[in-house]
Amino acid sequence: MNQKDVLNQLQQEYEESIPLKVQLLSDLIEQVKKEKSKESLASLREEVHKIAGNAGSFGFGEVSALCKEMDQKLVREIGNFSPSLFSEAFISSLDLFLNEVKAHFQSTGTTQSSDQKTGFHIFAIATPACSLDTIERNKAMLPVDFSIEKDSKKALFLLLDPDFSADAIMLPLAFTNGGQEGLDLLHKLHQERPGFSPTIILVVKDLDVETRILLSQEKIDYQLEMPFSFEEFGTLIGNIFNTKKKVSARVLILDDDSDVAKFIAASLEEIDLDTLPITDETKLFDELKRFAPQVLILDIKLAHYSGLDLLKAIRADSKYADLIIISITAYVDAKTIEQAHQYLADEFLAKPIDKTVIQAVVSKLLKRKAEVARELGTKQIVQKGKPKKKQTVVIVDDDEDLAKVLKFSFESYGYKVVHFGVGNDAIKYLSREAGKTSFSLFVLDRMLPDMDGLEILKITQELFQGEVPVIILSVLGAEKDMLEGLSKGAIDYVAKPFSLSFFMQKVLHLVS
Repeated sequence: MNQKDVLNQLQQEYEESIPLKVQLLSDLIEQVKKEKSKESLASLREEVHKIAGNAGSFGFGEVSALCKEMDQKLVREIGNFSPSLFSEAFISSLDLFLNEVKAHFQSTGTTQSSDQKTGFHIFAIATPACSLDTIERNKAMLPVDFSIEKDSKKALFLLLDPDFSADAIMLPLAFTNGGQEGLDLLHKLHQERPGFSPTIILVVKDLDVETRILLSQEKIDYQLEMPFSFEEFGTLIGNIFNTKKKVSARVLILDDDSDVAKFIAASLEEIDLDTLPITDETKLFDELKRFAPQVLILDIKLAHYSGLDLLKAIRADSKYADLIIISITAYVDAKTIEQAHQYLADEFLAKPIDKTVIQAVVSKLLKRKAEVARELGTKQIVQKGKPKKKQTVVIVDDDEDLAKVLKFSFESYGYKVVHFGVGNDAIKYLSREAGKTSFSLFVLDRMLPDMDGLEILKITQELFQGEVPVIILSVLGAEKDMLEGLSKGAIDYVAKPFSLSFFMQKVLHLVS
């Protein structure tokens, strides 16, 4: 059974379970009316919370929204519980909620879109200099979905649309004779959609040595030289598939809602990942040891333990230092997100889970992990503990939330952290402490309220003669911005947003 069939089967199973879900809600509401207790409210809230998290993934977004709203209401009522709560108005609101859930379950379309992608999708840009006519004439013979856009402006518009997805992008280096518009488009794409990481196939012709060297520094997976035959293109597609199979990663999914766990598993298996969905959190550490996943998708609200407590326990064990962890929950609040990042979750997603989003996020994190592994080579992962020397890390960033998470992370490795939100304060401190304090690292944001972070970089070079490594953080991720930072002495330039655990491993390797 292919993955499209698996997802269709899960959709059918979910739709068949709707009458049981509605009946269970009805029974729990009747129990609340009868018992008028905190316990009965908690039982109702638990089921509402589950439906809030799973309905949207199966196409019932309105039901998910209704349940999210009721979930938050029940949380408030349980927290401020009083027997006077069970007024006629409150009971009527539960009945109204049930009727609305029934209506939306019945009115929403119950099958997935027929034009859903059935396999590996290649989006190609054709230009007068690169027509791709041969492929277009024979694309029915390919084991992939292949679409071509001949208007480069429309192609860019599509690629920058957050809802647009493709497994691979094929485009020419030159849209016109002698140009390099393809690179400009890729830079724009990486800058605007940093989380979108398809395979890149660049079509090239008559490359000189300088251009080959330039391309070696770009994030390009394959180069296809013109002129090429349809058979050569087919061989390339085969190589891409073989590579995908070789790097297939294992993903462990823990969610006490089996509908969500199975949906995520099927979605990730569609992109050739090996998955194991489990619903019992007491088996988590056994499965981490047995299944040895590269990725863990962890629900925050579980039956017996808090997902945040489990996240903290996992990160406390050094053998899971490089495990990618994605936290998910239907009940999102700022404190929960902050705690998830403090305990070094790599990503945080709100339910209902969208198939294309979870596929893109997991692919992005696996790709970044591979890139860090290549940079670090075979060197050991840096473990938590006190550094042998040079205790202080200085962070200059006006993003208070990010600074707080970075501070927590560095401190967990034994470093002292000093944070500034504006550049002038940092410069005054560094000027005063030069020669007095041993610094390990300066982490500088480029876009500060009062100056460009590169101005601070210049001053640190003068104060410390380039002996203290400097890393630049910025949403400015274009090649020219990165080259500017590196040329002025930064040891690395990291584009926001980034994976926290990979960033820490990379940084700690640089300063160790």
